[in-house]
Amino acid sequence: NDFVAQCLSLASFYKDISQNKVLNKKILNDYNLKTIKNGTPIKNAPLLVTGPGTGLGVCTLLNINNYPLAIEGEGGHSSFAPNSDLEIELLQHLRKKYDHVSNERIVSGSGIEEIYEFICYKNKSSSEGLKAPNIGDNAIKGEPKAYQSIKLFFSIFGTIIFHLFCNQMLFG
Repeated sequence: NDFVAQCLSLASFYKDISQNKVLNKKILNDYNLKTIKNGTPIKNAPLLVTGPGTGLGVCTLLNINNYPLAIEGEGGHSSFAPNSDLEIELLQHLRKKYDHVSNERIVSGSGIEEIYEFICYKNKSSSEGLKAPNIGDNAIKGEPKAYQSIKLFFSIFGTIIFHLFCNQMLFG
């Protein structure tokens, strides 16, 4: 599992983090990492590593008696839980094609294509069979359907991460 490898690659960083913000800034620089949101880390709290690719990778890093333990997950196979009217419409659209709409079906490279197809369907226009890299490029250029697709993709991904994080803190 590639996310097990990513988790384990963070093991030294994970052991080094502290509640000292100055020290953490140095540690982040040493590991070539950036702060997304400021906060105070909790020593030895579970660390979630996740990301979209061909699927949705999920892994949790634990520190058990100062030994890193990576626990791979299958969070991508969990069912998509819409969080807005637009996401409900997306689910209904995808249910016409698939018996089960998983998180991975939406938050992956092919998921970008599914979302774009849905946005085009809503706008009564052709999806032109665009692939994820082209959709991303078009979104950066400001093309409205591509931009709306990527925006929806990241909104859904954020919700999934939040749910994975909450489950990790409860059961991790």
